[in-house]
Amino acid sequence: MPFDHRAHVRMAWDAVATGGVLHALDVVPAALRALASPGRYHATLTWAWVLLVAERYRADEPWPAFEARCPELFERDLVARRYPSGQLASSGARGAFELPR
Repeated sequence: MPFDHRAHVRMAWDAVATGGVLHALDVVPAALRALASPGRYHATLTWAWVLLVAERYRADEPWPAFEARCPELFERDLVARRYPSGQLASSGARGAFELPR
């Protein structure tokens, strides 16, 4: 099974469900750094996706219901649409979380 965008969202959901947003912001980046090829990890994208998942998370809702209720989270460009052109491509955004300018 490929580790696609849906798998990334599920990883974030699992981490939020396990320990909340701060836990997820610790474990998801660490896991992705360990899994990613050198130079592929992107801090801003990772944090943004974790925060979007955490914002929509409901403790009483199982994954299938969350997935059905939040289809926008499966649009790969959701985060990129909120950032100005070029910001996500910067080395700064890749190395550390940046808010949109």
